[in-house]
Amino acid sequence: MDYLLDKYFFDYLPFGIDQETKKTVTSKAFDVADWACKTQDIRKLAANHTSFLAAEAVFLLLYIFTLLHAFRHGSRYLFTWLGIAVAAVTIESLRFIKPKWDVVWHAQGTVTYLGMRVPFYLFGVYQFAFYVAYVFARRLYFQWWAEGPAAGLIAVILLYPLNLFGAKLLWFQWHESDVAVIDRWMWVPWTSLLFIALVSCSFLSILHFFRRLALSEEYDWKLFMREGFCAFAAGILSVFIAAGHFLSFYFCSDFLIIRSVIDKILFWFDELFCGLAINYLFFMVLPFVTDPEAIVAEGLHQPIFLCNVTEHYNSIFGTDINRRKYLCPYNRDETCFDFHCLPGGHPSINENSDPLEWYLICGKDYSNRWEYMLLIWSFSLLSFGALYQIASKSGPSPLDIVKVQIS
Repeated sequence: MDYLLDKYFFDYLPFGIDQETKKTVTSKAFDVADWACKTQDIRKLAANHTSFLAAEAVFLLLYIFTLLHAFRHGSRYLFTWLGIAVAAVTIESLRFIKPKWDVVWHAQGTVTYLGMRVPFYLFGVYQFAFYVAYVFARRLYFQWWAEGPAAGLIAVILLYPLNLFGAKLLWFQWHESDVAVIDRWMWVPWTSLLFIALVSCSFLSILHFFRRLALSEEYDWKLFMREGFCAFAAGILSVFIAAGHFLSFYFCSDFLIIRSVIDKILFWFDELFCGLAINYLFFMVLPFVTDPEAIVAEGLHQPIFLCNVTEHYNSIFGTDINRRKYLCPYNRDETCFDFHCLPGGHPSINENSDPLEWYLICGKDYSNRWEYMLLIWSFSLLSFGALYQIASKSGPSPLDIVKVQIS
């Protein structure tokens, strides 16, 4: 960092800087860079968390497939891909906008961003889910108002395997007592799937709305600024509109006391087909080859401290919500992880010290491996069949009409 700043920054300033100021600037720059991007020894990750390293490789490949598809089709597909990247950054920034929304902690990947909270593979996850949902929804040739809900459903179908195995294999950890994620099945919060569906639906609907408002039906490369604005606005607004819908459900829960003719393609094969096959095959193989009990996930997790500390916060509608503030390290029989790999079987806690945020969690063996196998195989085969019908039998990807300039 010292060398880079000396060579490419300080030498080009029109005024001189003393050494003490240089040290201060360098220290601040290092802190910012360290917060923005953190790397981990891949050998350590391979030894302690092999399945997560495999997931990073798989979703990096799917990330590349979506980018290749967008480049191959060009025009508005590429702008859509960029808009989804904006949506991904916005989703992961919500925890910094309102800390009370911070309910998930991800494992530390080979490259992790934003204070070690956002591993790179998440961008592959969002691109694969939202971009494939966008393309497949358009291939259905529904009316414009029906494409958004179709995209939401497709995104959930694509990401359910990740949610199912991600929690079990400690790729991420959900807050244990927050009301927003407390209703779960197989440790998958229903609300996580709901939020994905809402974002995907909102993104496509908002994108169509802005394009109808600001652009003609034909794609004109000269209007790239408008195209970029439409994609950028859809990427940001879709997340906040989805969050608004999400909170409205809890408003109802709090106050109403609700508990919780087209030519057919005979065969279809392209980047997205490869992505579908790899995605589902990866999760179908996982229950056969993974040993959750051997997983040791080191990183930032829900803070550990005294078990009797609770906190209150107000929802956007003013209702008072109560939850346990810290993770309790004792009596962990009914969760996906414990601390059996630590000396004494649990982390040491000192009442006079600060809450423990960086620590090890240990995976627990399958108590129902065959249930996982049956669920993921049946879900994957049914989903792949449904998505294959959407992609191959409904028609080709609609081509954006390109405006031709005749000189």
